[in-house]
Amino acid sequence: MGKLTRISVPLISFLTIYVKSYDITYDLPYTNTEKTVHAFCVIDAADTHAESSQEDLIYEVVPNFQNGTKLWGNRDYVVSGFDGSSGLCQGGLYLRPSLEEVRFDSQVIL
Repeated sequence: MGKLTRISVPLISFLTIYVKSYDITYDLPYTNTEKTVHAFCVIDAADTHAESSQEDLIYEVVPNFQNGTKLWGNRDYVVSGFDGSSGLCQGGLYLRPSLEEVRFDSQVIL
């Protein structure tokens, strides 16, 4: 694996995301919460994979993100009102987390 570059982005919690194919690391800023609601979508990729340092957190690749797609493994929330025009994960691979929330100290590698 190549060198990882750390980039800070203004999101909602401290979570490190490593993107292997582009060698980019994102550190999400610290918040007062212990957990962060999360999910990932990978655009312009034929395949993807994610793993977490949090043992009970796994990711399932779901192609064709659309209405009715279940958002988290431990919740019954599904996508609704998605018309494809927003660009939100359109044509992407949705990485459905087994858990809605990730601990603040977790690392996720895509």
